[in-house]
Amino acid sequence: MATVALKSSAGKWIMVSTILASAMAFIDGTALNVVLPALQKNLNATGTDLFWMLNAYLLMLASLILIIGSAIAGVGLLLLSLVKQTAGAKDFWTTFFSVFLV
Repeated sequence: MATVALKSSAGKWIMVSTILASAMAFIDGTALNVVLPALQKNLNATGTDLFWMLNAYLLMLASLILIIGSAIAGVGLLLLSLVKQTAGAKDFWTTFFSVFLV
């Protein structure tokens, strides 16, 4: 696995995406904590039940983020390579702009 310096452009984008993903998981977990009293009242759940619901939801969310993120990255790279081959683009940015701005 290649190492990436944090001061490089790629390193900065890696840090930004990691921080955003972490923030998304934190906000989602916080939003679920706001809903817990309503869940407890409507489902007649105990504290242990709420704990299991919260952990099951966050575990499912974390696993789906990994699986879907990996799948989307693969599809995106495939799409970029196909456009690059058909359009005859010479570099990444030409391919990027032809896919995402057209």
